[in-house]
Amino acid sequence: MTTYDLIKEMNFQNVLILTNRPTVGNSWVDDYEKFIKYDKDANYHFVSDSPAITNRDIMSRDEYQKKLSFESWNLKHIAFVSLQDLKGSGHFGGDHSKLSWVKTYKWDLV
Repeated sequence: MTTYDLIKEMNFQNVLILTNRPTVGNSWVDDYEKFIKYDKDANYHFVSDSPAITNRDIMSRDEYQKKLSFESWNLKHIAFVSLQDLKGSGHFGGDHSKLSWVKTYKWDLV
Protein backbone atom coordinates (compact mmCIF):
# COMPACT_ATOMS: atom_id res chain seq x y z
CA MET A 1 0.00 0.00 0.00
CA THR A 2 2.87 2.38 0.82
CA THR A 3 4.47 1.78 -2.56
CA TYR A 4 1.23 2.51 -4.39
CA ASP A 5 0.71 5.66 -2.36
CA LEU A 6 4.24 6.80 -3.27
CA ILE A 7 3.63 6.03 -6.95
CA LYS A 8 0.49 8.17 -6.99
CA GLU A 9 1.93 10.96 -4.82
CA MET A 10 5.06 11.32 -6.97
CA ASN A 11 3.06 10.79 -10.18
CA PHE A 12 5.55 8.25 -11.51
CA GLN A 13 4.86 7.18 -15.11
CA ASN A 14 6.80 3.92 -15.33
CA VAL A 15 7.25 1.71 -12.28
CA LEU A 16 8.94 -1.69 -12.08
CA ILE A 17 8.02 -4.04 -9.26
CA LEU A 18 10.89 -6.52 -9.10
CA THR A 19 10.43 -9.38 -6.67
CA ASN A 20 12.28 -12.52 -5.74
CA ARG A 21 9.06 -14.54 -5.44
CA PRO A 22 6.62 -14.56 -8.37
CA THR A 23 3.87 -15.88 -6.09
CA VAL A 24 3.59 -12.50 -4.31
CA GLY A 25 2.26 -11.12 -7.59
CA ASN A 26 -1.28 -11.87 -6.48
CA SER A 27 -0.84 -9.62 -3.44
CA TRP A 28 0.50 -6.83 -5.65
CA VAL A 29 -2.49 -7.18 -7.98
CA ASP A 30 -4.93 -7.28 -5.02
CA ASP A 31 -3.53 -4.02 -3.67
CA TYR A 32 -3.46 -2.47 -7.14
CA GLU A 33 -7.16 -3.27 -7.50
CA LYS A 34 -7.97 -1.80 -4.08
CA PHE A 35 -5.92 1.38 -4.29
CA ILE A 36 -5.21 2.35 -7.91
CA LYS A 37 -7.12 0.48 -10.60
CA TYR A 38 -10.38 2.40 -10.28
CA ASP A 39 -8.81 5.81 -9.67
CA LYS A 40 -9.51 7.52 -13.00
CA ASP A 41 -7.10 10.35 -12.20
CA ALA A 42 -4.23 7.93 -11.68
CA ASN A 43 -4.68 6.09 -15.02
CA TYR A 44 -2.23 3.27 -14.19
CA HIS A 45 -2.22 -0.17 -15.77
CA PHE A 46 -0.78 -3.26 -14.11
CA VAL A 47 1.35 -5.08 -16.67
CA SER A 48 2.93 -8.50 -16.39
CA ASP A 49 3.61 -11.69 -18.28
CA SER A 50 4.40 -13.60 -15.09
CA PRO A 51 2.77 -17.04 -15.20
CA ALA A 52 1.96 -16.71 -11.49
CA ILE A 53 -0.63 -13.97 -12.20
CA THR A 54 -1.75 -14.49 -15.81
CA ASN A 55 -5.22 -15.49 -14.60
CA ARG A 56 -5.75 -11.99 -13.13
CA ASP A 57 -7.41 -9.00 -14.80
CA ILE A 58 -4.15 -7.32 -15.83
CA MET A 59 -2.50 -6.45 -19.13
CA SER A 60 0.20 -8.43 -20.85
CA ARG A 61 3.23 -6.55 -22.15
CA ASP A 62 1.91 -6.85 -25.72
CA GLU A 63 -1.53 -5.51 -24.75
CA TYR A 64 0.03 -2.55 -23.01
CA GLN A 65 2.28 -1.77 -25.99
CA LYS A 66 -0.74 -1.76 -28.31
CA LYS A 67 -2.67 0.51 -25.96
CA LEU A 68 0.36 2.77 -25.64
CA SER A 69 0.54 3.23 -29.39
CA PHE A 70 -3.06 4.50 -29.41
CA GLU A 71 -3.25 6.34 -26.08
CA SER A 72 0.22 7.64 -25.27
CA TRP A 73 -1.16 10.65 -23.42
CA ASN A 74 -1.07 10.26 -19.64
CA LEU A 75 -0.75 6.46 -19.84
CA LYS A 76 1.20 5.01 -16.92
CA HIS A 77 2.12 1.50 -15.96
CA ILE A 78 3.24 -0.64 -13.10
CA ALA A 79 5.19 -3.61 -14.43
CA PHE A 80 5.69 -6.76 -12.38
CA VAL A 81 8.71 -9.01 -13.05
CA SER A 82 10.35 -11.69 -10.96
CA LEU A 83 14.09 -11.95 -10.46
CA GLN A 84 13.87 -15.56 -11.63
CA ASP A 85 12.60 -14.42 -15.03
CA LEU A 86 15.12 -11.61 -15.19
CA LYS A 87 18.07 -13.92 -14.42
CA GLY A 88 17.03 -16.16 -17.32
CA SER A 89 17.07 -13.25 -19.77
CA GLY A 90 20.02 -12.95 -22.13
CA HIS A 91 19.98 -9.21 -21.40
CA PHE A 92 20.84 -9.93 -17.76
CA GLY A 93 23.25 -12.86 -18.06
CA GLY A 94 20.85 -15.72 -18.89
CA ASP A 95 20.25 -17.74 -22.03
CA HIS A 96 16.75 -16.71 -23.12
CA SER A 97 15.87 -13.84 -25.45
CA LYS A 98 13.19 -12.22 -23.32
CA LEU A 99 12.60 -9.10 -21.24
CA SER A 100 14.74 -6.78 -23.36
CA TRP A 101 12.20 -4.03 -22.60
CA VAL A 102 13.17 -4.11 -18.90
CA LYS A 103 16.71 -3.05 -19.77
CA THR A 104 15.77 -0.38 -22.31
CA TYR A 105 12.84 1.24 -20.49
CA LYS A 106 13.31 4.49 -18.59
CA TRP A 107 12.01 3.61 -15.11
CA ASP A 108 10.90 6.26 -12.64
CA LEU A 109 10.92 3.81 -9.76
CA VAL A 110 12.22 0.27 -9.29
